[in-house]
Amino acid sequence: MSKNLIKSQRGLDEKITHPLYCLLGGIKFVTKQRFYLGVGIFAASLIVSTITEVFALPIGNPVRTLDTNKNLLANYLTQNAIPVSESYKLQHPDPVIIASFSPDGKQILTASGEIARVWDHRGQLIAELTDHPDNVISVNFSPDGESILTAAGDIARVWDSLGQLLIELVGHQGPVLSASFSPDGESILTAAGDDTARVWDRRGNQIAELVGHQGSIISASFSPDGEYILTASLDKTARVWDRQGQLIAELKGHEGWVISASFSPDGEHILTASMDKTARVWDRRGQLVANLTGHQGTLISASFSPDGNYIATASSDSTARVWDLPGQVVAELTGHQGRVYTASFSPDGERIVTAADDNTARVWDRSGQLVADLTGHKGMVFSASFSPDGESIVTASWDKTARVWRLDSLE
Repeated sequence: MSKNLIKSQRGLDEKITHPLYCLLGGIKFVTKQRFYLGVGIFAASLIVSTITEVFALPIGNPVRTLDTNKNLLANYLTQNAIPVSESYKLQHPDPVIIASFSPDGKQILTASGEIARVWDHRGQLIAELTDHPDNVISVNFSPDGESILTAAGDIARVWDSLGQLLIELVGHQGPVLSASFSPDGESILTAAGDDTARVWDRRGNQIAELVGHQGSIISASFSPDGEYILTASLDKTARVWDRQGQLIAELKGHEGWVISASFSPDGEHILTASMDKTARVWDRRGQLVANLTGHQGTLISASFSPDGNYIATASSDSTARVWDLPGQVVAELTGHQGRVYTASFSPDGERIVTAADDNTARVWDRSGQLVADLTGHKGMVFSASFSPDGESIVTASWDKTARVWRLDSLE
């Protein structure tokens, strides 16, 4: 892993006077004073007292532009190929770092610059969530789809689906890096660069503060039953807490920053991903179950399949991998020409969509066969995810667009 300082940067919103370090495989960047998201998008102030693991942003590599067939973007490389059509494009004034479907699949939520936007399923703009103090780096629907949660600067906000501000969650002393609803939608969980996570009720009252990490908390999430909380930190640990903020277990063993942590669908296992190039599976008591080794680069994301029997990892080594729960590699997804930022399962668990900085997203079956190549973006693709019915995919890109793709049935 390179520890060379970056001497020059392109595409940044302001002049950088401090060394810029690449965090999370290229999605997030930090200097000693500031926190960046999405290859130089300024997010918020963040003090990093000790940086022990860094790697430099590649300088001078031209962005690759791919040819595209606007009518049918199908890539028949295997007998399982799926015809894919681009349904519509959601144009933004700034790079789009997040795009996701609502729980009912009828709306799309995007984050771009200091604005979050809500779109209908035809690509028409419904609402703009404005007046954020900084770039929006986290945005989520509530489980019922009626509310939206955003994080920007050191504040999280709750809005209705038409863009009316309902409450502000104020109290963190650092940038809020993650914000999510509980499964029942009645509580909110935030994680921040002040080394704490906090639980709030829907009226904006703080219920609990989770204190103990010795580094910024990158992600925090509820267990499926809503009774436990899982945090991932730059202090190389993940922790399990109850809703009142009492520590239940500390997951130690990673040799690099823990950049994500999630519960399995049944809540019995925990998956962590680290800059030490490994993912690990633990039980809820903090006992190690499996160590997923083999990637040659930093892990950027890791997620369970809907049935909890498989795991998908995405890495800066240009590959994604599928693993079984015992930790054996089931498939290696190769072909991307750059960092793979996300790897997500379809709702039925049979397919995986990956997003990469080669300007493409790709759809694979669980055995690792490429079944569709989503080309057309003119910039790196930060995220890709399936709709709840599994028939569409939404992608978010540096080219200032989000795009919705239709996976046409083969039947």
